[in-house]
Amino acid sequence: MESSKSILAAQESYESKQDNMCDALDKLFCFARCHVARIMNDESFLHLLYKFLSSTC
Repeated sequence: MESSKSILAAQESYESKQDNMCDALDKLFCFARCHVARIMNDESFLHLLYKFLSSTC
């Protein structure tokens, strides 16, 4: 009985950590999308990117 309680507690702990990781990844991807959108609207960045791509081809 004690063993099944500890297994259940470990499973609940794992699921909680997994939920926290999913939340953190959602926040990270949201931040990345917002940051990329802001960069892509920056004309100086686009000009720099164009120059870089032109020089590497």
